[in-house]
Amino acid sequence: MGKMVLPFEPLTITFQDLQYYVEPPPVIGQKFLIKILYIKYLWVRLCRR
Repeated sequence: MGKMVLPFEPLTITFQDLQYYVEPPPVIGQKFLIKILYIKYLWVRLCRR
């Protein structure tokens, strides 16, 4: 196969200090958040050793 030539110059966009929020599905809700917090707690304890 031959190479394809684009009829335009590709651009790259980057963002600094980008923050986003993803709302967990309501079905998961509280149990999901408790698991995430527990995993973070264990990770912090492991890193402090």
